Parts: sequence; structure tokens; C-alpha cells
Amino acid sequence: MLGFRTRSCGDDDGGPQRPKKGVSLGVPAGSKIYIAIRDRFDTYLTAALRKSKVPLVVVSEKDKADYEFSGIPSEHSAVKLVNVKAREVVFAYTITKRDAKHGPQTVAEACAQHMKEAFAGE
Repeated sequence: MLGFRTRSCGDDDGGPQRPKKGVSLGVPAGSKIYIAIRDRFDTYLTAALRKSKVPLVVVSEKDKADYEFSGIPSEHSAVKLVNVKAREVVFAYTITKRDAKHGPQTVAEACAQHMKEAFAGE
């Protein structure tokens, strides 16, 4: 059973906070995720997950997914990864000023990097 685990990466001054070592997402490698955010962010995140070698499979149909990635990828906002069946948040990422000012591709790459680090904690 997955626990409620959130990852908030970024503080008020825009500096990154690293996930605690040994803390994991609790998401099995190979799990299917649906990215509910459009406006090209889904494309950027899919590419960033592959580039960062995050062991997730992105699907284009929500009903085929184990997890849903949603939120608003802009400054002073957050995104989250939710277990579809249990409705548990397993990952959350707070968008920093630094990431947001460089656009959605940078936000997607930062999300993917922090997800990779969380998987490495397993």
C-alpha cells in the first residue's frame, strides 16, 4: 500500500530543496501515468521523464493509467502525482520562481529530475 508522500521542492526564495535521502515515491517501476496537463507541458514532461530515465510509462488514455499527474505548472503553483485507485498523493512538486521564469520545459525537467531522485531513494 502506498503511503501519503509528498515532495515539495523549492522554497520562498526560489532555491531548491532536495528530497530526503532514502525517501521514495512508493511507485513501482513500470507504472503507467497519465499527464492531465496540456498546453505542451505533457509533451515536455514525457520527454523529460525519458531523458531522466524515470521508470514510468506515459499513457495517452486516462483509464489505462495507474497514476495521474496534474496541477498548474506556473509560478506559485504545484503539480502532483496521484494513485488513481487509492486517490493518494505520492508526489508533489512546488514550482519555483527560478523554474517558472524559464518556461514549461524547465518546469517539466525539474519535475522529472525530482521524481528520478525520489525513485533512487527506494
